[in-house]
Amino acid sequence: AERVAYKNLAAYVLPPESATLCNPYREFLGAQVRCDVYGYVCPGDPVRAAEMAYRDACVSGVKNGVYGAMFFAAVIAAAAVVDDPAELIRIGLCCIPFTSRLYDGIQRLLAFARTASSKDEVLEWIAEQYDEANFYYWCHAISNTLIVCTALLYAKDMDSLLSMCVELGFDTDCNAATAGSIWGMLRGKKALPA
Repeated sequence: AERVAYKNLAAYVLPPESATLCNPYREFLGAQVRCDVYGYVCPGDPVRAAEMAYRDACVSGVKNGVYGAMFFAAVIAAAAVVDDPAELIRIGLCCIPFTSRLYDGIQRLLAFARTASSKDEVLEWIAEQYDEANFYYWCHAISNTLIVCTALLYAKDMDSLLSMCVELGFDTDCNAATAGSIWGMLRGKKALPA
């Protein structure tokens, strides 16, 4: 999405059209992996962080490609003042449209996780729902957001967090980076392994 947007910008196609012209990747997670900074500069203000992420994400993404960036910027901002991962996810949900597929996916994940026997069952559910052979390609914003949310809900430490983020395949480096960023804001330096 970013490469196409860059080509569009170089051809004087400005946002938000830069995200849509010849860009089949516009709902991928590119924007959400560059949104961390908005959470960092807006600690305790998830709405402002989400608004800043929205402005950035509109350069290369639309719909869920934008909402993923808004969601994670809000979660990171909230992690400065909230220490419960489930609450962070609820705060992030408040910053994206409730009519979006991302909102629906996160809500379904939370409902499934309440009755699941383990994180493995939840990860298996994600893999079944968002098989890369169907509409949701391996780096789509929705499936990868659900993987990071699952890791946040079940992780006991940094190692287990990162393991869950890469276990399914999908966009492993981006998921681990986003989860690690949230974990760092949430737990601080003391939570990092030696």
